[in-house]
Amino acid sequence: MINENFKYHNNFKQAIEAFIINEDIERAKFWLTNLIQRQSYDKKFKKLAVLEKKVQ
Repeated sequence: MINENFKYHNNFKQAIEAFIINEDIERAKFWLTNLIQRQSYDKKFKKLAVLEKKVQ
C-alpha cells in the first residue's frame, strides 16, 4: 500500500462498518489498523477507534 497522506472522511467509518456487518472481520481489521495509524497527520482518524471493539 502506498503511504500517501489523505484526509479523513466519514465514508471510511461506513466502509469498515459494512465489512463488520458482512462478517469480513479480517478486512475490517486491516483497514481499521491502517487508517488509525494515520492519526499522526490527521487527528480525525481517531474517530475510528470506537470500531476496534467490534472487530475483536
